[in-house]
Amino acid sequence: MADSLQPPVWTTITDAAAPALASRLRFPVRVREATPDGRIGLPALADLCQEAAAANADRFGEGLADTMARGGVWVLNRARYALRRYPRLGETVSVETWPGAVERRGAVRHYRLAVEGGGVVGAAVSVWSLFDLATRRPLAHPDAVLRALPAPGPALLPAPAVPAPLPADAVAATARYPVHPAQVDVYGHVNHTHLVAWALGEAGAVTAAPFQPDELIIAFRGECPPHGVIEARRDAGTGGRVRSSLVTAAEGRDIVRAAALYGHPGGDTAAPIA
Repeated sequence: MADSLQPPVWTTITDAAAPALASRLRFPVRVREATPDGRIGLPALADLCQEAAAANADRFGEGLADTMARGGVWVLNRARYALRRYPRLGETVSVETWPGAVERRGAVRHYRLAVEGGGVVGAAVSVWSLFDLATRRPLAHPDAVLRALPAPGPALLPAPAVPAPLPADAVAATARYPVHPAQVDVYGHVNHTHLVAWALGEAGAVTAAPFQPDELIIAFRGECPPHGVIEARRDAGTGGRVRSSLVTAAEGRDIVRAAALYGHPGGDTAAPIA
């Protein structure tokens, strides 16, 4: 299956030497980011990764201000997050990030997450695509920009493929999320961190902690517009695996596919998402 990946190798992740171009940002876990058990949720960690990526991209001329001045922005195409422990309220998270390899139409980025005084707790990899603000479509010819990106640093996780679509007999709709104006970001669409939350929120029948999966693979297949309603659909498989999709209620347009794994801590010996 497209969402099958081998588990993270934590020794490789921990020992990888960060390149000179890497950035490291530190964030305390805030009250509003902690779930009822005191741990930060993955949507908040995805937000920290987003902030760290933006700061790092500024270092080589691909930050928000630079790209918007050229009429385009980098938008998240797909991502994989792997955690062996979720930081708790009162702890400080450091997010280290650097550019990775270049795909045919996208740029890969790696992240290493640690708790100050507690070592490495997670890793992530994301693939970003150039988006034309005028047409609201992927940039037709990104080759020149992609060729000019910095040399890649070490890979911590392989970039994921797009998760497979839900089977025909999956739950038709398990939740509906009206878009709130506060969820719309500077690009004029719902920020991907809210989509992560909506995709994970439908795992509540499988786990008591839906926002703390061991792993998540998520692909963003279209914009979530600043209006309307999003429907979440879910297929709970075996072994703690939950696949979900987000579609626009009005058109039934598929905008997110996700696959999460719960209950398999341990990294090197954990089962792959399948």
